[in-house]
This record gives sequence, structure tokens and C-alpha cells, in this order.
Amino acid sequence: MKIQNLFKKTYKKGSHLVSVFDESLIPYIEEIKLPLDQIEPYQEFEVNIPLKFKENIPEPDQSGPMPAPFVAKFSLQGPGGNFFGEEITIEFRIIKKLDEM
Repeated sequence: MKIQNLFKKTYKKGSHLVSVFDESLIPYIEEIKLPLDQIEPYQEFEVNIPLKFKENIPEPDQSGPMPAPFVAKFSLQGPGGNFFGEEITIEFRIIKKLDEM
């Protein structure tokens, strides 16, 4: 995912991209806290958000309608814990659980 720092200031050292999951996702997806490099004003950068599912994620009912999507939200967080910038939202569905290879 590409993100651009639209602030006139450099992101502070110790800033992170963090998950902001609601109660429905916490049992199924591990929380994320990715450290960010020092990002200069107006700099564009790429980040990969690794969604790691826990083993107890529900198996969808294959005979019924398509399940409602999960909504995972992420935000930038400064070293003091304050959120900044726009929230990132990713919607996804579990279609079928795969065996580990």
C-alpha cells in the first residue's frame, strides 16, 4: 500500500502503523504495530500490512450466502500514542480455510 506524508513535518522517530480493530476482529487477527522509518514531508512510501489470522477464525458456511466482509482498520500512531492522518480501511472475506503447507 502506498501512503504519502501530507504534513509539513517529518514523522517523528518511533511512529508506527497500528491496527485499530473493533471487538469483532480481536479474537481472529493478531494486532499489528509496524515501525515506520523517518518519513519526510510530502514523501510517498510503501508499506505491506501483514494480516496474520489466528487459528480460531470461523469457517464460512459454503452452502449459504457469501459471508459479510470483515473490516480491518489501521492508523498512524506517533511515539506518544496519538493517532494522526487518515484511517486506512481494508474489507475482506474468508472464503475457505486452507491447510498449512
